Amino acid sequence: MRTGRPKKPLDLNDEEREKLQQWARRPKTAQRLALRSRIVLGCAEGLPNQVVARQCGTSSHTVGKWRERFRAARLEGLVDEPRPRRAKSRQPHQPPVLEHVRLREQQSHHPQRPDGIVSTASPRGPRLGPGLHAPAPNRVLEHELC
Repeated sequence: MRTGRPKKPLDLNDEEREKLQQWARRPKTAQRLALRSRIVLGCAEGLPNQVVARQCGTSSHTVGKWRERFRAARLEGLVDEPRPRRAKSRQPHQPPVLEHVRLREQQSHHPQRPDGIVSTASPRGPRLGPGLHAPAPNRVLEHELC
């Protein structure tokens, strides 16, 4: 005997079923979307929410949520909606971030000495690769003395 409120049937057309199966199988699909697709496919087979939840490793509440979202908005209901975010604020007197970074890089890579000569030597020692520097000579000397 069935318990609980009867569920409205979830009917899929061939195109929707094919798309859901594609989302569920494809490795490049976001795993959230793949799970939602497997939930809807299980519900379309007429399985109860508890059985679909056990098969998918989720709760029956989650199964009910995606069953109803699919019924209301079909395939578009399974896709994540953009979440509200705070607008980025930038003070009018601040330079754009990229310009600020570019200026800082120019200053750090080519520091100007008080006599006006631009030095291309790094204060940290010669560059060994991306983000790697040899220790500055004075630090090596201090380390070797200890």
